[in-house]
Amino acid sequence: SPALLFVLSLALPALASVLKEKLFADARAQLKEELNVFVVNTLGSSGQAVCVLLLLPVLAELQGVGDIGDYLQEGAEAFGSSPIWPCFYLATNLLFNVSVLTLLRTTSAVSVSLAMALAVPITAVAFASCDIPLLGPGQPLDRFFGFGLILIIAGLCLYHGWLKGSQKKAKE
Repeated sequence: SPALLFVLSLALPALASVLKEKLFADARAQLKEELNVFVVNTLGSSGQAVCVLLLLPVLAELQGVGDIGDYLQEGAEAFGSSPIWPCFYLATNLLFNVSVLTLLRTTSAVSVSLAMALAVPITAVAFASCDIPLLGPGQPLDRFFGFGLILIIAGLCLYHGWLKGSQKKAKE
């Protein structure tokens, strides 16, 4: 089911958030200072890069890529022909990761998981409504997508007590 697939897709990022939250808390308790989010991001991204490189043959086989060397060469040529878009992606990804780590350092893993759950549909809206270079126009979204987005936003509001605060004002 799509709902189960969505929940499972958030399991590993949620686990990573919990582990990073513990890392920030341990550093705060033992070192009496905050960890630098750029250092945490660099170490996390380095670990991801190692895992991807180790799993590259398996991933290439699953995707039917063929020869990995040719695939990597084509990727390097594509990057060389138009480096602005990959560099824009890298800068955006770095900004996103640092923002998430800053949110994690100041709130909790639950807040980060909910924010990540909200980021997925917002990204889908952006891809569906914008004509993105190299990707073209996106697919139209159906009514179930809008219902899911409202549900996620309501969950965030309930978790943070924003809806409860407005209910208190309404009673007064």
